[in-house]
Amino acid sequence: MSEKSDFGAILAQWESQSDSDNETKEILKEKGDTATKTVPLSISTLREMLPESEADLHGLTADQARARTSGFIASSRQQGLRKVSIVTGKGLHSAQGTAVVRDQVMSLLRSSRLIREIQSVPERYGGSGAIWVILKRG
Repeated sequence: MSEKSDFGAILAQWESQSDSDNETKEILKEKGDTATKTVPLSISTLREMLPESEADLHGLTADQARARTSGFIASSRQQGLRKVSIVTGKGLHSAQGTAVVRDQVMSLLRSSRLIREIQSVPERYGGSGAIWVILKRG
């Protein structure tokens, strides 16, 4: 029973915050302020935060992975995301025994004008089988 009442309290609080946010937006709209205000994130904050979205390229050919990555980066930036993860795998199951997809994706990322920084990924989040990308602001 306490779990239900706790959930109910949390839901009610969330709904009241949502209503409050909507009221604030309405007040700003009435005053003619329609621009969305966001606080810019510092590069150190971006480096420390976890990715906001992920693309998993397992099972794709190098060409498919490049196309998916290109679309994912463009879409993520369009959505206003600042940090994303691209899971390439480690190449352990490739015919060549090397990380062909990773190499192709890294090449694409290095040449992209949408990328601010490419990061190594801590082992607990995928290590060399993933790439974290900080996107430039739109």
